[in-house]
Amino acid sequence: MSPRRTILLIDHDDSSRQLLRIHLSNAGYGTLEAEDAIAGGRLLVEHPPDLVILEADLPFLTGLDLIATISVDQSAPCMPVVFLTSNEEHRSRAQQLGDACLMRPFFVDELLRVVGRLLPA
Repeated sequence: MSPRRTILLIDHDDSSRQLLRIHLSNAGYGTLEAEDAIAGGRLLVEHPPDLVILEADLPFLTGLDLIATISVDQSAPCMPVVFLTSNEEHRSRAQQLGDACLMRPFFVDELLRVVGRLLPA
C-alpha cells in the first residue's frame, strides 16, 4: 500500500478549510492546514506537502504573493499548486503561477478531479 499523499490547505476561512479537509480525507488524502500565508509558508518548508490548495485572496500576504515568492527560491520544495478564488481579477495571475485555479463556488467533484490529475496514483 502506498503512503497517503499530503495536501496543504491554506485558507483564512475555518469552515472552508474544514470542508476541504473532510472531502480530501474521504478521498484518501492527508491534510495539513494553515489560516494564512505566513503559517502556510512555514509548513511548506517544515513539512513539504505533495500538493498545495490555497486561497488566492488571503489577507496580509496573498496566496498569489506567497507562491510567487516561493517559486523564485531555489531551495523551496516544488509541488503542484491549486488556487481557489472568487475574484475574477485574480484568475489570470493564479493560472500563471499555479497548476490550476478553481473559481468559487466550485463542485467537490471538480476539485477532486483536479487533485487526482495533479497527484496521479
